[in-house]
Amino acid sequence: MKGIYLILISLSSLFAFSQSNPCKIQLDSTQVVEIARKNKAYWDNNPVFQPSIKFEQKACEWQVISIKTKHTNKGDCKNTNGCTEITTLTLFIDDATKKVKGKQKDVKLMPNYE
Repeated sequence: MKGIYLILISLSSLFAFSQSNPCKIQLDSTQVVEIARKNKAYWDNNPVFQPSIKFEQKACEWQVISIKTKHTNKGDCKNTNGCTEITTLTLFIDDATKKVKGKQKDVKLMPNYE
């Protein structure tokens, strides 16, 4: 009976340790900002939307999210009061290799109906 308890305790501790993430943070936020600026993905000239930096523990990566807006009258926007173009750029930086894993750019047009 004691052998069964020892087996159950050892199995439960094995499962508890296997769920921990071995990722250790090697970069700090200033190094991440420097890498993002080198890749022209840190847009800090807009006072409304400051870039955000966050660390994803599961993927062991940094994410830099920059947003900028501008007014446009192109395409269907010329029939309204124009449009506001919202551009979002997300930069993914691998913490272990300190290299850029990828970029994701999203552009949305919001019509101005005023």
